[in-house]
Amino acid sequence: LENKESPDWLKEWLAFYYINSINFLVDLSNYVMIFTGYTSHLLDKDKMTEGLTWKINTDFDKIITLDGTEIELSKNNELVICDSKNVLALAGMVGGQAAAIDMNTKNIVCEMAVYDRTIVRQNSRALKVVTEASTRLEKELDPNGIDYAMDLLISLILENCGGSLNTKLFEYF
Repeated sequence: LENKESPDWLKEWLAFYYINSINFLVDLSNYVMIFTGYTSHLLDKDKMTEGLTWKINTDFDKIITLDGTEIELSKNNELVICDSKNVLALAGMVGGQAAAIDMNTKNIVCEMAVYDRTIVRQNSRALKVVTEASTRLEKELDPNGIDYAMDLLISLILENCGGSLNTKLFEYF
């Protein structure tokens, strides 16, 4: 796919919700979050090492978030998305710089989930990371709405950034 700067209408729409424009891919993800209520993580596949895992952290001491904030992690508490070498995101809260989407991104992994709201709230409060995503995922979301939200996000990405799907959608309950 081809990432680019967001059009003015999208920047203005996000600004109405106090969300800064980053780039088209990230902004489309945020647009779908506001529109549907379901959050997502977009990861630059080319920056990732092997493996993609969702787990309670036992291996990592810190994450550097998308905005450059370094957060110390206490092992055995945080739900993380990681590859074999890096924390890619604090699940349900914020992405990390290790696989951040930028203007050179060509291949992505798109993740959308309804996490255990108690874990999201505990992690958010313990780490002092309160984001639009964590606030939404602290609520009781209907997992049946993810299909619509994911389809919308993928269709917007394909329509506006080109590319093609290389894998099938994966669901795990």
